[in-house]
Amino acid sequence: MKRERRSAAQWQELFSEFEGSGQKVTAFCAERGLNAQYFSKRCRQFKPSPFVRVHAQTMTSPVTIQIAHVTLRCTAETPPAWIADLVHRLQ
Repeated sequence: MKRERRSAAQWQELFSEFEGSGQKVTAFCAERGLNAQYFSKRCRQFKPSPFVRVHAQTMTSPVTIQIAHVTLRCTAETPPAWIADLVHRLQ
């Protein structure tokens, strides 16, 4: 059987149709004579990832925390859990 080549626009149209169908991939593909695994693969290729790559930066300047008459200067190496525990105890 000869395969039909689809353009990016045709794939996008199929994906939109699928999203509006409320069907599972297998049922949607069976009705249209599509291979469900290939459809899913193409869907992953065309759809942008919902995740965004971020790069964390380390804190270089000291942080100053003042509660009432207590002033605390912390460096980047100070564990946040330790600071939180200290603040909780000072309140």
